[in-house]
Formats: sequence, structure tokens, C-alpha cells
Amino acid sequence: MKQNLSNQINLLEAKTHFSDLIQRVQDGEQITICKHNTPVAKIITQKPKMDNIVKQIREFHKGKTLELLILLKSLEMKVANGEF
Repeated sequence: MKQNLSNQINLLEAKTHFSDLIQRVQDGEQITICKHNTPVAKIITQKPKMDNIVKQIREFHKGKTLELLILLKSLEMKVANGEF
């Protein structure tokens, strides 16, 4: 698959090299898919859900300070209230 500096790729090439495109996105790129030279879609990474972030913070905080525990509780309340 040829590298395109603008990260744009035509639909046929995207279909042919989809797995490679997914790997590039996982590596931090954003890929724009074009049909007849017109951008029609973009492949981007999916942001992690806030619940997963809270779990990661909970694991990280073990043995840490009270300030971090307060921050964690605040984040949990925001998640529960649908603010994230």
C-alpha cells in the first residue's frame, strides 16, 4: 500500500488494505477515505470509555495520597451523573 502524506486513501485501496489502515490508526494516524476524490469517511481511534478510565485510576491509586482518592470519587460521581 502506498503511503499518502495527507492520510487520504481511495475506497478501493481502503477495502484492499483495511487491516493495515486499522494498524495505522492504532498508531495514531487519522485516515480519510475518499470516493471519486471526495472525502466520505474518516477512520479515527475510539476514545476509551470513562468507566475504564476510572478503573485504571483506581488501580493506579493503590497506596497513593488522599488527594488522588478525592479526585477519583469526584470522577466517579461525574460518570454516575452522565457528565462524561
